Amino acid sequence: CPYPVPAIEVSYGMKSDDVKWVQWHLIHWGSTIEESGRYDSETRLEVKKFQTIYELRIDGIAGPETNTK
Repeated sequence: CPYPVPAIEVSYGMKSDDVKWVQWHLIHWGSTIEESGRYDSETRLEVKKFQTIYELRIDGIAGPETNTK
């Protein structure tokens, strides 16, 4: 991944390289979202799908537990 691991929780409404890190991993996981750097509703939905599949807390926030998985 060309972006550093986020040091903070990444959530809806943010715009940063931390968001790009999340999006990059979701895309390589199989998502068709755009790597825009904007944590929009589409990104939140994909994070929730990921959390559901991996039986994580489904909150749409890419925090330490989600990012580690």
